[in-house]
Amino acid sequence: MRITLYVSDGCAACEQVLQYFKQKDVAYEVINVTFDQVKFDQMLREGGIATPFIVLNGRAFHVFDRDKIEAFLNSSK
Repeated sequence: MRITLYVSDGCAACEQVLQYFKQKDVAYEVINVTFDQVKFDQMLREGGIATPFIVLNGRAFHVFDRDKIEAFLNSSK
């Protein structure tokens, strides 16, 4: 499974997302868009408008909804 987490500095919800995926012990890519316009534009192209923006196998999650993400992860096994 490909997991991409778009985050920014000072984002409390981003910290929750990072902790969640760390606890899941799965591989993920973190992209910090705080000071990088190219990465921010990449997030926009994928449909994100704010952080945290989570992409799981191409499916976008615009907010950290633990239940929905958990259900998606379980259905993708």
